[in-house]
Amino acid sequence: MHLIHDLRLVLAAIASCLEMLRKQYEGQPMPHEVDNISRFVDSGFAMVDELLVSGALRPSAPFVDVNTLLEDFDPALSTVAGSDIKLQTTLVAPESRIYGQRVDIERILLNLVFNAVAAMPGGGALSIETDVTQSPLNEKWSGATPPFGNLRLTIRDTGRGMSDSELEKAMNPMAKPRQDGTGLGLACILLILTRLGGTLSIDSRPESGTAVTILLPLSPAGHQIH
Repeated sequence: MHLIHDLRLVLAAIASCLEMLRKQYEGQPMPHEVDNISRFVDSGFAMVDELLVSGALRPSAPFVDVNTLLEDFDPALSTVAGSDIKLQTTLVAPESRIYGQRVDIERILLNLVFNAVAAMPGGGALSIETDVTQSPLNEKWSGATPPFGNLRLTIRDTGRGMSDSELEKAMNPMAKPRQDGTGLGLACILLILTRLGGTLSIDSRPESGTAVTILLPLSPAGHQIH
Protein backbone atom coordinates (compact mmCIF):
# COMPACT_ATOMS: atom_id res chain seq x y z
CA MET A 1 0.00 0.00 0.00
CA HIS A 2 2.85 2.39 0.80
CA LEU A 3 4.40 1.65 -2.60
CA ILE A 4 1.12 2.52 -4.33
CA HIS A 5 0.97 5.77 -2.36
CA ASP A 6 4.55 6.62 -3.37
CA LEU A 7 3.72 5.88 -7.00
CA ARG A 8 0.96 8.45 -6.74
CA LEU A 9 3.53 10.96 -5.50
CA VAL A 10 5.67 10.26 -8.58
CA LEU A 11 2.66 10.93 -10.80
CA ALA A 12 2.01 14.16 -8.90
CA ALA A 13 5.61 15.21 -9.53
CA ILE A 14 5.22 14.53 -13.26
CA ALA A 15 2.00 16.55 -13.26
CA SER A 16 3.84 19.44 -11.59
CA CYS A 17 6.56 19.32 -14.24
CA LEU A 18 3.90 19.43 -16.95
CA GLU A 19 2.30 22.46 -15.32
CA MET A 20 5.68 24.22 -15.29
CA LEU A 21 6.11 23.38 -18.96
CA ARG A 22 2.68 24.84 -19.75
CA LYS A 23 3.65 28.09 -18.03
CA GLN A 24 6.84 28.27 -20.10
CA TYR A 25 4.76 27.99 -23.27
CA GLU A 26 2.16 30.50 -22.10
CA GLY A 27 1.01 32.52 -25.08
CA GLN A 28 2.77 30.13 -27.51
CA PRO A 29 1.61 26.99 -29.34
CA MET A 30 1.81 24.03 -26.98
CA PRO A 31 3.43 20.80 -28.28
CA HIS A 32 0.66 18.22 -28.64
CA GLU A 33 2.82 15.69 -26.77
CA VAL A 34 2.18 17.66 -23.56
CA ASP A 35 -1.57 17.01 -23.79
CA ASN A 36 -0.93 13.33 -24.49
CA ILE A 37 1.36 13.00 -21.46
CA SER A 38 -1.25 14.77 -19.33
CA ARG A 39 -3.86 12.26 -20.50
CA PHE A 40 -1.68 9.33 -19.45
CA VAL A 41 -0.92 10.96 -16.10
CA ASP A 42 -4.65 11.38 -15.46
CA SER A 43 -5.20 7.71 -16.31
CA GLY A 44 -2.36 6.80 -13.96
CA PHE A 45 -3.97 8.78 -11.13
CA ALA A 46 -7.29 6.99 -11.70
CA MET A 47 -5.63 3.56 -11.63
CA VAL A 48 -3.58 4.32 -8.51
CA ASP A 49 -6.60 5.73 -6.69
CA GLU A 50 -8.53 2.57 -7.52
CA LEU A 51 -5.72 0.47 -6.05
CA LEU A 52 -5.65 2.60 -2.91
CA VAL A 53 -9.32 1.93 -2.23
CA SER A 54 -9.25 -1.75 -3.28
CA GLY A 55 -10.97 -3.92 -0.77
CA ALA A 56 -13.41 -1.15 0.10
CA LEU A 57 -16.90 -0.93 -1.32
CA ARG A 58 -16.56 0.04 -4.96
CA PRO A 59 -18.46 3.25 -5.66
CA SER A 60 -21.25 3.31 -8.21
CA ALA A 61 -19.75 3.66 -11.67
CA PRO A 62 -20.97 6.25 -14.15
CA PHE A 63 -21.99 5.41 -17.66
CA VAL A 64 -19.17 5.52 -20.19
CA ASP A 65 -19.70 6.43 -23.83
CA VAL A 66 -16.97 4.38 -25.49
CA ASN A 67 -17.18 6.25 -28.80
CA THR A 68 -16.61 9.58 -27.04
CA LEU A 69 -13.78 8.10 -24.98
CA LEU A 70 -12.07 6.81 -28.14
CA GLU A 71 -12.36 10.21 -29.82
CA ASP A 72 -10.72 11.84 -26.80
CA PHE A 73 -8.09 9.13 -26.37
CA ASP A 74 -7.17 8.71 -30.05
CA PRO A 75 -4.32 11.30 -30.12
CA ALA A 76 -2.69 9.70 -27.08
CA LEU A 77 -3.05 6.19 -28.53
CA SER A 78 -1.50 7.45 -31.79
CA THR A 79 1.51 8.59 -29.77
CA VAL A 80 1.80 5.12 -28.23
CA ALA A 81 1.55 3.51 -31.67
CA GLY A 82 4.37 5.67 -33.02
CA SER A 83 5.08 7.04 -36.46
CA ASP A 84 5.70 3.62 -38.07
CA ILE A 85 2.22 2.31 -37.26
CA LYS A 86 -0.90 3.71 -38.90
CA LEU A 87 -3.76 3.88 -36.40
CA GLN A 88 -7.31 4.05 -37.72
CA THR A 89 -10.35 4.40 -35.46
CA THR A 90 -13.80 3.60 -36.88
CA LEU A 91 -16.82 4.29 -34.68
CA VAL A 92 -19.70 2.39 -36.28
CA ALA A 93 -21.72 1.80 -33.11
CA PRO A 94 -24.70 4.20 -33.00
CA GLU A 95 -24.96 3.59 -29.25
CA SER A 96 -21.88 2.89 -27.13
CA ARG A 97 -22.82 3.58 -23.51
CA ILE A 98 -21.81 0.91 -21.04
CA TYR A 99 -22.03 0.78 -17.27
CA GLY A 100 -18.48 1.02 -15.92
CA GLN A 101 -15.48 3.19 -15.14
CA ARG A 102 -13.76 5.25 -17.84
CA VAL A 103 -10.41 4.08 -16.48
CA ASP A 104 -11.43 0.44 -17.10
CA ILE A 105 -11.81 1.05 -20.84
CA GLU A 106 -8.60 3.08 -20.96
CA ARG A 107 -6.70 0.24 -19.27
CA ILE A 108 -8.09 -2.26 -21.79
CA LEU A 109 -7.14 -0.04 -24.73
CA LEU A 110 -3.64 0.69 -23.46
CA ASN A 111 -2.87 -2.98 -22.82
CA LEU A 112 -4.09 -4.05 -26.25
CA VAL A 113 -2.39 -1.20 -28.11
CA PHE A 114 0.93 -1.88 -26.38
CA ASN A 115 0.60 -5.58 -27.28
CA ALA A 116 -0.14 -4.68 -30.91
CA VAL A 117 2.84 -2.31 -31.10
CA ALA A 118 5.13 -5.02 -29.72
CA ALA A 119 3.87 -7.38 -32.44
CA MET A 120 4.79 -4.87 -35.18
CA PRO A 121 8.44 -3.89 -34.57
CA GLY A 122 8.83 -2.98 -38.23
CA GLY A 123 5.63 -0.95 -38.39
CA GLY A 124 2.20 -1.81 -39.74
CA ALA A 125 -1.46 -0.95 -39.33
CA LEU A 126 -3.63 -0.92 -36.23
CA SER A 127 -7.39 -0.48 -36.28
CA ILE A 128 -9.90 0.08 -33.48
CA GLU A 129 -13.59 -0.31 -34.29
CA THR A 130 -16.85 -0.16 -32.40
CA ASP A 131 -20.14 -1.62 -33.55
CA VAL A 132 -23.24 -3.22 -32.07
CA THR A 133 -24.21 -6.87 -32.11
CA GLN A 134 -27.21 -8.78 -30.81
CA SER A 135 -25.21 -11.99 -30.35
CA PRO A 136 -25.46 -13.75 -26.97
CA LEU A 137 -22.77 -12.56 -24.58
CA ASN A 138 -22.11 -15.37 -22.10
CA GLU A 139 -23.70 -17.50 -19.40
CA LYS A 140 -24.37 -14.34 -17.37
CA TRP A 141 -27.44 -13.91 -19.54
CA SER A 142 -28.36 -17.63 -19.58
CA GLY A 143 -27.52 -17.89 -23.27
CA ALA A 144 -29.87 -15.04 -24.18
CA THR A 145 -29.02 -11.74 -25.77
CA PRO A 146 -28.51 -8.95 -23.19
CA PRO A 147 -31.64 -6.76 -23.11
CA PHE A 148 -29.95 -3.84 -24.89
CA GLY A 149 -27.50 -5.73 -27.12
CA ASN A 150 -23.71 -5.64 -26.97
CA LEU A 151 -21.06 -3.12 -27.82
CA ARG A 152 -18.38 -4.88 -29.86
CA LEU A 153 -14.89 -3.38 -29.60
CA THR A 154 -12.37 -4.83 -32.06
CA ILE A 155 -8.63 -4.11 -32.03
CA ARG A 156 -6.85 -5.54 -35.08
CA ASP A 157 -3.16 -5.41 -36.03
CA THR A 158 -1.05 -6.58 -38.97
CA GLY A 159 1.71 -7.96 -36.74
CA ARG A 160 3.44 -11.29 -36.55
CA GLY A 161 0.46 -13.05 -34.99
CA MET A 162 0.53 -15.97 -32.59
CA SER A 163 0.43 -19.74 -32.80
CA ASP A 164 -2.04 -21.70 -30.66
CA SER A 165 0.65 -22.37 -28.05
CA GLU A 166 1.70 -18.71 -27.97
CA LEU A 167 -1.93 -17.65 -27.57
CA GLU A 168 -2.32 -20.06 -24.67
CA LYS A 169 0.72 -18.50 -22.99
CA ALA A 170 -0.62 -15.00 -23.62
CA MET A 171 -3.78 -15.90 -21.68
CA ASN A 172 -1.75 -17.37 -18.80
CA PRO A 173 -0.46 -14.76 -16.30
CA MET A 174 2.22 -17.22 -15.11
CA ALA A 175 3.83 -17.52 -18.55
CA LYS A 176 5.35 -14.51 -20.28
CA PRO A 177 4.72 -14.61 -24.06
CA ARG A 178 7.37 -11.92 -24.69
CA GLN A 179 10.74 -11.39 -23.07
CA ASP A 180 10.01 -7.67 -22.69
CA GLY A 181 6.55 -8.14 -21.19
CA THR A 182 5.12 -8.96 -17.78
CA GLY A 183 2.62 -11.48 -19.10
CA LEU A 184 -0.14 -9.74 -17.13
CA GLY A 185 -1.77 -7.60 -19.82
CA LEU A 186 -4.51 -9.98 -20.98
CA ALA A 187 -5.00 -11.30 -17.45
CA CYS A 188 -5.72 -7.74 -16.26
CA ILE A 189 -8.15 -7.23 -19.13
CA LEU A 190 -10.01 -10.44 -18.26
CA LEU A 191 -10.37 -9.32 -14.64
CA ILE A 192 -11.84 -6.00 -15.78
CA LEU A 193 -14.23 -7.73 -18.17
CA THR A 194 -15.38 -10.07 -15.41
CA ARG A 195 -16.40 -7.04 -13.38
CA LEU A 196 -18.12 -5.39 -16.34
CA GLY A 197 -19.90 -8.55 -17.46
CA GLY A 198 -18.01 -8.67 -20.76
CA THR A 199 -16.10 -11.27 -22.78
CA LEU A 200 -12.95 -11.43 -24.90
CA SER A 201 -11.98 -13.54 -27.88
CA ILE A 202 -8.77 -13.59 -29.94
CA ASP A 203 -8.27 -14.58 -33.56
CA SER A 204 -4.57 -14.86 -34.40
CA ARG A 205 -2.39 -16.79 -36.83
CA PRO A 206 1.38 -16.60 -37.37
CA GLU A 207 2.30 -13.86 -39.87
CA SER A 208 -1.39 -12.96 -40.25
CA GLY A 209 -1.91 -10.47 -37.47
CA THR A 210 -4.19 -10.55 -34.46
CA ALA A 211 -7.77 -9.43 -33.85
CA VAL A 212 -9.06 -9.04 -30.30
CA THR A 213 -12.83 -8.78 -29.95
CA ILE A 214 -14.46 -7.54 -26.75
CA LEU A 215 -18.19 -7.66 -26.07
CA LEU A 216 -19.75 -5.45 -23.40
CA PRO A 217 -23.46 -5.19 -22.54
CA LEU A 218 -24.93 -1.89 -23.67
CA SER A 219 -26.53 0.06 -20.87
CA PRO A 220 -28.81 3.01 -21.59
CA ALA A 221 -28.95 5.76 -18.98
CA GLY A 222 -30.69 4.60 -15.84
CA HIS A 223 -29.95 0.91 -16.43
CA GLN A 224 -27.38 -0.93 -14.33
CA ILE A 225 -25.85 -4.39 -14.66
CA HIS A 226 -26.84 -6.57 -11.72
